[in-house]
Amino acid sequence: MSSKTTLFVLALLALSFAPNLAGSLHEPDEGRYAEIGREMLLDDGEFLVPRVGSEMHLTKPPFTYWATALSTRIFGANVFGAKFFVSLANLMILLLVFKIGSYLFGRESGIRACLIFGTGLYGFIVGHFLSTDVFIVLWQALAIFAACRGTVDEKPASNAMVFLFWLAFGLSFLTKGPPGLLALLPACLFLHRKNQLRRFLNPLAIAMFLALSLSWYVYIVIQDPERLRFFLFEEVWQRIASNRHHREHTRWLFVAILAFGACPWFGKQAQLIGNARDWFRNGRRPLSPGHLLLVTWVASSLVIFFLSRSRMFLYLGPLWVGFAVLLGQASPRDVKPQTRGLGRRQIAFIFLWCIAMACAQEYAKGSKLGGDSKRIVEAIEAYPNHQSMRLINGIGKKVYSLAYLTENTGFVQVDKKHKRKNTTPTFAVDQLLRKDEMRAFIVVKNRFVAPPLELLTATKELSLCLLRRDQSAHQEDVRQ
Repeated sequence: MSSKTTLFVLALLALSFAPNLAGSLHEPDEGRYAEIGREMLLDDGEFLVPRVGSEMHLTKPPFTYWATALSTRIFGANVFGAKFFVSLANLMILLLVFKIGSYLFGRESGIRACLIFGTGLYGFIVGHFLSTDVFIVLWQALAIFAACRGTVDEKPASNAMVFLFWLAFGLSFLTKGPPGLLALLPACLFLHRKNQLRRFLNPLAIAMFLALSLSWYVYIVIQDPERLRFFLFEEVWQRIASNRHHREHTRWLFVAILAFGACPWFGKQAQLIGNARDWFRNGRRPLSPGHLLLVTWVASSLVIFFLSRSRMFLYLGPLWVGFAVLLGQASPRDVKPQTRGLGRRQIAFIFLWCIAMACAQEYAKGSKLGGDSKRIVEAIEAYPNHQSMRLINGIGKKVYSLAYLTENTGFVQVDKKHKRKNTTPTFAVDQLLRKDEMRAFIVVKNRFVAPPLELLTATKELSLCLLRRDQSAHQEDVRQ
């Protein structure tokens, strides 16, 4: 292995793992995925029916929770333990982007596509956020890789690539349901242009796909037939046609992602726009199979998300693989592609950009509710007699990452009548005191801080408070 190749591999490892070695879990999404995975490991945990506290959580299939549970079992309940498989998935995505770009447009395009996805603003965020999105990016990239590898040099597709193609889509569906199949139609169009579609429509491989993708849903519906309506109506139809889940961000969000998500690779975006303009001016000749795959992948996904009422920041993750490969093959018109390898300056840029993005990521997390859960845990552990106090979490809003990092769920429900205007959960805290004579740590929002709560430490929106039974107990702890 040459020195440049070694540096390139080390750069990819740094891009994938370094940002997740420290920091906090973003609330509520990262904290919730981590906590559900941790609760699967408890003595009474259930691996097929995800739960958070005492509530079932069936909005997503369980693959992401399984991955988090396994990494927590290996590395413990910490940030790296929660996000190890996120980092590993990101590393595999970068390698797959490189291979896809290499198969479609040559090795240099593959390297550029890999760097664009790994160091671009949007790809960096998607690749380091604990959610289902990073895993469906991985599975859809794996499926596209199988389609490209199975048709390289016009050779007949091997059965291994056919089964890998359908296995990847099965895992994608088991990760996030129907959105996991967004790349299926573009892949089929690509295979049709390559005269390989019939070979990929292998009945045994498709049967494997159906068994893998639908097995969990069938199990849940057998346990409770009413869940069929929940999956089809609430989780599919209402997410598309209504704003019931409160995820209707403006369509301009996706425009902004396309415009600025590739930062700092704006030069490649300008080259891609110039190439597209030339294509229209020159009579719109038929697209090559590779361009057809990428353009339909990006365009079809954008159309679906623009029409859907459910729009979130990370939803464009899968199509970003196709967009990065398009940017990677874009080169100035009438200029031959560069043939030299990756230089030391580019490698140095990767490391510096990785550090800058990691710092920006941590700053963004610290400004959100629960983003400072790690510091809260450190404050708890530094407090005298903290072992004799239990955590009460959920006064006002549950902080999942705090439950995960302390390995203490401690969720409580506050009656809705105590959340009305001009009221606070103080009454609910007093009720808890009457049932529990032990002192406890209480996690509440700043506006809920009131006697008998004593502020211990705080972030922008989150306070860790120590509940005191009486002043004498407080003075005893201070003396100790």
